[in-house]
Formats: sequence, C-alpha cells, structure tokens
Amino acid sequence: MESSPTDGWYPDPDGVHQLRYHDGNDWTAHVADNGTMTQAPRSTAQPGGAGPPHSAAGQSDDTGTEVRAGLARQYGVACAAVLHAAQAALEVANDVNGAWNMANQRPQHELSIQSFTNFARAKEGEFAPLYRAFQQAVASAREAGSRLSAQFAKSDDAEICLLVNVGVDDYSMVGAVIEYLRVNFPATALDFREMIPKVNQAIQTSPGFGEPGFAGNIYFDASDTNRL
Repeated sequence: MESSPTDGWYPDPDGVHQLRYHDGNDWTAHVADNGTMTQAPRSTAQPGGAGPPHSAAGQSDDTGTEVRAGLARQYGVACAAVLHAAQAALEVANDVNGAWNMANQRPQHELSIQSFTNFARAKEGEFAPLYRAFQQAVASAREAGSRLSAQFAKSDDAEICLLVNVGVDDYSMVGAVIEYLRVNFPATALDFREMIPKVNQAIQTSPGFGEPGFAGNIYFDASDTNRL
C-alpha cells in the first residue's frame, strides 16, 4: 500500500516533461521544463492518486531525499517566474519613463504634451497588473525557498541540494533572483524602474557560494532560529 506523498515537483512520470507537480493526491497538469511552467494533461493513464516513484511506506529515507529534490526544483521554477515577471514589468516601466520624459520636454505643442501624457498614464495602467503578478511571483518564490530551507539544519547543505537538483546555469539564475526576493519593490512604475539598478548592483557584488560573506541563494524566514 502506498503512502500519501508530500505535494511538490517530481520527474514527470510520463517522461514527456522534466517535472510534473503532485498535489499530494494525484498528478496535476502543471509541468516545468528548463525553469518554465506550463500546463499539460497526463499523456498516459495512471490509477487515481498514484504518487511519485519511491513513495511506498518503509522508504522514508529515499522519500525524504526525493522531497528535498522536488522542493529544490520547485524553488528554481519559482525563481525563474520572478525573473520573467520582473522583466515584463520593467519593459512597461521603461515605456512609462520614456513617455513622461517626452511629455515634460519644453518647448512643445500642447497637443503633443497631452498625447504623451495620455500614453504615459495608459502605460501606468498596464504596469499595475504586471506589478501585482510580480509581487505574487515573489511571494511564491519566498514561500518555496522557506519550504526548502526548512528541510535542512545547515544552509550549506541546502545550497548543495539546490545546486545538484537545478544545475549550474539555473543555480546562477537563482543567485540573481535572490536579490529580488530580499527587497520590497515600490508599486509605481518609475520607482520600480529605479529599484532595478540597485538590485543589479547587488547581483554583481554579492559573494558566490563558498566565498566569504555569502548570504545564500535560498530565501528563508529570518525568524527560523533552527537554521545554521
């Protein structure tokens, strides 16, 4: 008899995608490939509730390792979503900035000023839902990081688990996204745009894994005193 698996990302049992999400009861349509999440129904029939490999009772060690691996991959996917959402919001924020710069140029015909002003305000309207999507992605990544971190007593063990399970390239990507998770972005387009260079500076200057002062690439709840 199989035990109920912990919800998380696991290798796709169909072998079509890299990862598929299991909600604790059954496989879902959520899949991930190279850090990008999409939806794809199961391509082969499986008995309802069939869990990930090695989820049978009595295999707690293997299951624990697999759960940690799944959480590491889930965190990587969540960080990729943050980067995608940030880029989408920044693109519109740049449009807002450019439009306001044009509207503020003088001398200029009043009709042109009004046209650029209207365009800037319309772009600000486009920015608002993109900002909300970015904030939701950040919240999801923070939660995923905290879940992964909670599996380990030592931060170095968590970092190694992340590196092994997402690969060098995605680990580097996560190392950039962690700087997005450590700050609170303002809600206005122009202020959001001004925050990006500060985050990029932090990305360029932050020590890497194994270097003195390395703060970790996994977001965690600072109130968790059990994490060393």
